[in-house]
Amino acid sequence: MVLLTLTLSITLLRCFVRLRLEARALTLSDYLVWAGYVFTLAFVICQGIALNAARTHPLVDATYTDSVVYLKAVYASCFFFDFGLFLPKASITAFYWWLIPNVFRNMRLLLWVTTTYLVLAAVGAVFVDIFICYPVEYNWSLDYEKQGQSIWNSWTDFWINWTLNFSADVLRMTTSNQLMTENMLTIW
Repeated sequence: MVLLTLTLSITLLRCFVRLRLEARALTLSDYLVWAGYVFTLAFVICQGIALNAARTHPLVDATYTDSVVYLKAVYASCFFFDFGLFLPKASITAFYWWLIPNVFRNMRLLLWVTTTYLVLAAVGAVFVDIFICYPVEYNWSLDYEKQGQSIWNSWTDFWINWTLNFSADVLRMTTSNQLMTENMLTIW
């Protein structure tokens, strides 16, 4: 909760600087940060609902529960988690689109590659969450066998989403490093 409050404070401060000190309108980057914050807040709320349900319906073997509320909250939180991770990455990428002039063709090409990969990785993460367990109702089924196939118990989903998030961060950091190198060379 402390980190969520800190994030809200920083985001509000960012908007204060943009609106009051710079006297400019909010940019796409600012709106994407706010959207990321809202999804992160929704993730925390879903986790709170799941933890509350787990107190009244404890997990058996760390994989099975008899609470549909718990299972649906965990299922919904997977999507909020993905959007909460990818929207801030999109915000930074939108800032780079504003920052890098059109004359830097190589940087713009790298930015196109980064943006395309980021969108595809986000869509891929959501599709994996939707389609890793078919039919979708198995995600909140009270049947022990069906719960074993749910998104929450899927190592495949975990590794695919982790790889997509990590690789998107590496590509985004490559863009940042390239941007700093280009700027350093023009300064010298």
